[in-house]
Amino acid sequence: MIKRKRVISLLVICLLIISCPGSANAATTLPSISLNSVGLQDDSYVSKYNAMVNGIGKARPEDKARSLLQKKEPIDLNKIKQRSRSLGTRASFYYYPSTILNFVYYGQEYNNTCGAAALRMAIKLLTNTTLEESVIRDACMAGNTFYMWDMASYLNSMQSTNNYICMYDVSQTTMEINLYSGIVYYDAPPIIAVKEMRENGWPFDTGSHSLLVYGVNGDHSSFAVADPFGGYMNSVIKTYYATSGLLYNGYSLTDAGYMF
Repeated sequence: MIKRKRVISLLVICLLIISCPGSANAATTLPSISLNSVGLQDDSYVSKYNAMVNGIGKARPEDKARSLLQKKEPIDLNKIKQRSRSLGTRASFYYYPSTILNFVYYGQEYNNTCGAAALRMAIKLLTNTTLEESVIRDACMAGNTFYMWDMASYLNSMQSTNNYICMYDVSQTTMEINLYSGIVYYDAPPIIAVKEMRENGWPFDTGSHSLLVYGVNGDHSSFAVADPFGGYMNSVIKTYYATSGLLYNGYSLTDAGYMF
């Protein structure tokens, strides 16, 4: 009964798999088996779960201090309104403009390289440049982990579409507005750190973990995310919808921030 309730919760809350044309690795159909049991009978799958570590570190004091000095291009409300109209109903989704045609999903190659995989997808979307994960790891990995501030600095050095800034310790409303603005106004997919817990409705259990956000619905209540962990686990679950509440819950458990 507990397992049945958990499966129902997962399905209701967030896990409608999104088709991502252009990606050989993208999930394209809703799995017919329990999301809680995808691959769990595979010994290699279980060993990967047991080896999961924090892929992104807690914000350093200097990162939070520097974040207060960041500048972002003022939002043109008319542009927001114009694009928001294209959403139609509140349930409609607006995706990063090139996502539907150009989106390429990358899974993380190691248990602690979700940050590199998220950056790899963002750079591909923003510049159509294909980088190996190793290049990104060498450029901005600090020891055995990533930091959101370093990731944003690296991403800013690789493209000119958007000046990414980092946000820490914000409210759910602020998070929703920022992620929405990143997609609808700044034309740049945000990256957010979360802690996934299946008991809360996530598809996996992870440490602090990076997700790429590339779509949002009209009332900010749901976001389309690409999860690098799905590729690492060879799971069918690689892209899905996450409710704002679920996303904020995962974000608030990490103290690692997000960028938009």
